[in-house]
Amino acid sequence: MKKHLLFFAVLLFPLLGMAQVVLEDFEGGAKLPWTALDGTYSSIDNPAGGNTFGVNSSAKVGSYTKKAGAGYSLFLAELPTALDLSTNNLFKIQVKAAVASAFILKLEGTSGFVEATKNIAIAGEWIEYSFDFSKAAATPNLKKIILFFDPGVDASADTYLFDNLTVSPAGPCAGVAPSANILDDFECQRNIAYGLPGFADISAVDNPDKTGINTSASVGRYKDTGGEFHAMVLDWGGAMPLATRNVVKIKVWAPVAGNMLVKMEAGTSPQKELTVPITEINKWVEYTVDFSSQAAANHTKLVFFFNAGKLPGADDIYYIDDISLDPAPTSLVYEDFEGGAKLNWNPIDGSFVVVPNPPGGDTLKINSSTQVGAYTKKAGAGYSLFQAELAQPIDLSIYNVFKVQVKTAAPTSVLLKLEGPNGFVEGTNNIAVKDQWVEYSFNFSKSAALKGLNKIILFFDPGVDASADTYLFDNLIAVPAGACAGVEKNPDILDDFECQRNIAYAQPGFDDITAVDNPDKFGANLSAKVGRYKDVGGEFHALVMDWGGSIPLKDRNQVKVKVWAPVAGNLLFKLEGGTSGGEEESIAITELNKWVEYTADFSSQENANHTKIVFFFNAGKLPGANDIYYVDDISLVAKEKSSALEDFEDGAILGWESLGADAVFGKYNGDIPNPDKVGNTSSFVGSYTKGSSKLGGLKALLPQGFTLADLPQVNLQVWAPTGAKNLTLRLISTAEGVKEIIRPIDATGKWVDLNFNFSNFKNITDFERVEIVFDADLTSTATWYFDNLTQTVSTVNLCEGVVAVAGQVDDFECQRNYSKVSTTGGDFLKVINNPDPSGINASASDKVGAYTDPKDEYSAIVYEFGQPIDLSVLNQLQIKIWSPKAVPLLFKLEGGTQVEVFSAVAAGDTRKWVQYSIDLSAGIGKGNTKLTIFFNVAQLPTENDVYYIDDLEFRRAPYTSCISNFETALDNLGGWQYFANGTLDGQKVNVIVDNPSKTGINTSNKVAEFIERPGGEPFAGYFNDALPASISMGTNKKVTMKVLMDHEADVVLKLERSFPANTAPNTGDTKVKYTTPNQWQELTWDFTTLNIPNGAVYTTLSIIMDFGTVPTTEKRYYFDDLAIGDKSCSAVPVGVRDVVLANLKVYPNPVISELIIENGSELYGYDVFNALGQKVYSLRTSGQSNVNLNTSNLEHGMYILAGYDKNGLMKAKTKFVKQ
Repeated sequence: MKKHLLFFAVLLFPLLGMAQVVLEDFEGGAKLPWTALDGTYSSIDNPAGGNTFGVNSSAKVGSYTKKAGAGYSLFLAELPTALDLSTNNLFKIQVKAAVASAFILKLEGTSGFVEATKNIAIAGEWIEYSFDFSKAAATPNLKKIILFFDPGVDASADTYLFDNLTVSPAGPCAGVAPSANILDDFECQRNIAYGLPGFADISAVDNPDKTGINTSASVGRYKDTGGEFHAMVLDWGGAMPLATRNVVKIKVWAPVAGNMLVKMEAGTSPQKELTVPITEINKWVEYTVDFSSQAAANHTKLVFFFNAGKLPGADDIYYIDDISLDPAPTSLVYEDFEGGAKLNWNPIDGSFVVVPNPPGGDTLKINSSTQVGAYTKKAGAGYSLFQAELAQPIDLSIYNVFKVQVKTAAPTSVLLKLEGPNGFVEGTNNIAVKDQWVEYSFNFSKSAALKGLNKIILFFDPGVDASADTYLFDNLIAVPAGACAGVEKNPDILDDFECQRNIAYAQPGFDDITAVDNPDKFGANLSAKVGRYKDVGGEFHALVMDWGGSIPLKDRNQVKVKVWAPVAGNLLFKLEGGTSGGEEESIAITELNKWVEYTADFSSQENANHTKIVFFFNAGKLPGANDIYYVDDISLVAKEKSSALEDFEDGAILGWESLGADAVFGKYNGDIPNPDKVGNTSSFVGSYTKGSSKLGGLKALLPQGFTLADLPQVNLQVWAPTGAKNLTLRLISTAEGVKEIIRPIDATGKWVDLNFNFSNFKNITDFERVEIVFDADLTSTATWYFDNLTQTVSTVNLCEGVVAVAGQVDDFECQRNYSKVSTTGGDFLKVINNPDPSGINASASDKVGAYTDPKDEYSAIVYEFGQPIDLSVLNQLQIKIWSPKAVPLLFKLEGGTQVEVFSAVAAGDTRKWVQYSIDLSAGIGKGNTKLTIFFNVAQLPTENDVYYIDDLEFRRAPYTSCISNFETALDNLGGWQYFANGTLDGQKVNVIVDNPSKTGINTSNKVAEFIERPGGEPFAGYFNDALPASISMGTNKKVTMKVLMDHEADVVLKLERSFPANTAPNTGDTKVKYTTPNQWQELTWDFTTLNIPNGAVYTTLSIIMDFGTVPTTEKRYYFDDLAIGDKSCSAVPVGVRDVVLANLKVYPNPVISELIIENGSELYGYDVFNALGQKVYSLRTSGQSNVNLNTSNLEHGMYILAGYDKNGLMKAKTKFVKQ
């Protein structure tokens, strides 16, 4: 130990100077306290051999044997005094390895570490490796030197010799970071290991010729020896990153002319070699070798053969520099005519010359070149031959979309052909605009494997003998096809502004249409790219599409286009330009700022001759200054044929049956002769007679493979009886549950067409059943007829028929449930696509509100409801807000007795979606009709800050007593989703059923059901993360629930997902034993020991009914009366269990026309709810004891009467029946 301390005392002084310091050389024993925490270490005699390159002639060296099974076998020296890297920071070490591998040198201390890895390309030889740590010069307290040999490889247990560990100043390379692209510049970027052969033949020397393109100080000197194919091998030490970098560059000073062979090899892919002629000698020349064809290949070595195939001369010394592996270029330029022609163009027919680019004719501003090519076609030669023959074949494997700019004197076409001994590929583009530079694309990616193409041929106005015009062309390039690689042309699509760009735009309009990013990826159009069209130039400015010949209207005569319109008006479609007279069809645009697909039916023109399709936007009206239209998916298709699901013509296609018992849910009468052929000429139709339940209807399994992907709209013809107002169509998914749309019935006693647009659900692939509910509000038992259940493309508004969800105010899509929304001082609220799809609002296609603050202290968003807001049950406003800064918020109820609630965006909640919960219960009974939201209230903004909002809804206050007794619609906790439960896994279900055993402690009418199926897991259960309200725990950390099962079992109830996030622990799998088979038993879960904070709020409830057991047959279990702490669900209805007016009485019950309420002196208001939880009647009083309530206008059925105190808090609830 004294020896080591003395050494470091001597060592520290020179470390402060500008000199090399020897840290370890093993002469006279080890200088550093090396410790093999894994493996073994010793100082040994330097074995003979393995010093071919004269690197190490030491007598003693270090020997370390790696521990088998330890990928990072730890070997280190811990120093008594920290290393000082401020000056000396270039470490060198000599290593002799038994196998080609790698090693890490790491310096570590209390303040951090620095490390680097070197590839060992040559086994059995002493090689010196350098580690430049000058970037870490300021890192203090580095007291450990660590060596990892063959790091990360568990299987290796080899012995590594090492010696002569030194440190010196980094010199001019200090602080230079390694370049990802440069392999070796022979100065500071020495980032590659040289292998065998070639290692001994390459050395860094002074640049002998600092002229031309290379004035570097140091370069590589390579001596070509050993045979015709002596090589210089660069070893990557693993797979080269060819997916992103596949172009090799090298500067060469050659003494003789010859071929340089560049090769990639030694990986799992077949080797690839390319030859580069060296014709310029005794000067620096940079050579580029394109290996982009190897982008998907696996190679580990890059090899150079100088003067390949020839024996070297005695003095064949090559100098090399700046070897790099660069990213592939974005394009290959074949011809641009700058400085003359690059290709040897040969006008076999006609004439060719390079000319100055003439002024004018560049409206699109695509060609500002100085020089262009000019080709004059030979008169009388329909295919006047004009070509260029290439020295090297064209490689289409990557760069396979060819582009060329052309300017012609007349509308015509151009054919580009690539030809070689193995075949050819060609494409034609219509030239619709004369005297203008236009770029044309030819996608040859389908021929990517075609080899030997060495000719580029251009035919202008092909097939026309009479023409002898001059054609200007320029900028012939090739680019990767990218996402369009291999995409075949779809003859139906004219332009989708992505891969199907199959039409030429003409004048007018060609310069008004451009491909841009879709500004509104929502609804009918989720495409990435669309067309942007600027309406300019007059009432009938047009967008002209030129077919270049007769349009094939015989088979395809429906013109379709998706349009996003800024203003209402008429979209005029026109066919023209042929031998037939023009034909027009006008379609009104009424839906603005959204994507809508329009179809013009030109089936009357199936025998006509037209060559152009023309669009006039807002035809007949002068455009505004900023009338920008977006268009997409322009197509010419056959007349739409729908997919028939049911037509009854040869009997029923689907297996229709009642939703339940015929007497209750109605009867399917089968297919019968059509009783009314006006509006529906079918011979047979389906017949249904409603039962006693208003919710009656039919169901049928959908055909296998049913999908909404292409035809998302379902249509049905219905003949409804008197009094019918609507019809509900449901599609049931195994995983996603019920998706339903309600459509109004405009007329009864006649056939009507109903359309149900399910586009929002077109990505659901497991719809298995269709259900029809024949007017849930109609009690009539009359007969309905239905027919022609079909699928088509969308033709009706996505939100049409969507049922308003109670409590939801605005989701900026289909749930916009208010009478008016406005902003004070102007129009500052816009509906846009979600600008930040992340966190709690992660859908990029979601619509949100964008509110721009107009630099005013009290500007606000105002929602008007047209009637008092019912806050009796739903009084917690939930809103998602994305705020650019921390600001105060004010939520205000207006239109009655005002209520204000202040909140704020915290500093940590800016620039992300955050959900806020605002307690508006103080507004109960105050009669307010408006909700007003202020951002940055009472502050004067300095700029127009933009805030985004979404998903405004009124929800219930958190549960604090009884969660649910499942008796009424108000007590329904909504959908539960099964997990790990056999064939039920992932299904969402409504759990309320009739109580199967009204005995003992539970005589309730309704309970919740849990089904467990075979094939699941021992922890099969279900969860509910969409509770009507969150669950708030008080001081009593217990939850009770009544359970009924057919055997003893462990039951788990879990509270999860605290709000705000991570403010309370999840309760975990707490098991409680059920011990009374076939009898109701109340179980209690005691979470007292879990340190749940008082007032903790949970948003998810999970239940596992038989933990640890998987049944062999289907089991059904039941639970009821979920309650918090010592509260109960059995005494009174849900929502009023904290305060009860036990002496409240109502009679007569059942009632006919007048209900008498007694002993209500503490109540100042009453609401009546139907069985669906809908409020149907309200009455406000002055607190008198007895009240008479008029029920004559109520329909027959059961109702809930809720009573409120003078603060608007619900204090009592009871039931009555209207006869």
